[in-house]
Amino acid sequence: MTSPAIRQASAARRFAFRDDVFDAVTSNNGLISVRGSAAFLAEMRRALKPGGRLLLAHRMFDPASRSFQLGRIYGFHQSLERNGMRLLLAAAGFRDATIDAVAEAPWADNPAQPFPVAGDIQQFVMVEAWK
Repeated sequence: MTSPAIRQASAARRFAFRDDVFDAVTSNNGLISVRGSAAFLAEMRRALKPGGRLLLAHRMFDPASRSFQLGRIYGFHQSLERNGMRLLLAAAGFRDATIDAVAEAPWADNPAQPFPVAGDIQQFVMVEAWK
């Protein structure tokens, strides 16, 4: 018998969940949507059971890109490249992190959205780490 799925809205930097409650936590582009990547990752780790799995679908950019520089202004640039992401994960207490690219594509112009910058190549990655 499987457990029912939990559906609960919660702030990303302060989860409405107890410690050590989930086998796995996931996010799809959450680190780009939330200021405070370190706090977000720390909350994800806190909510994981010992040995729990973090899985992120995420986008990364070359540090020389305009999108990366804009991310620096917004304060989430560390998560936009592999070394910075590894440092964030380690600081949050995650171990055995892997970052695997699955695709890449240029970002199309969207005047209503300042990030990413049109023409920059975004790399779609899967990030996996363990508590």
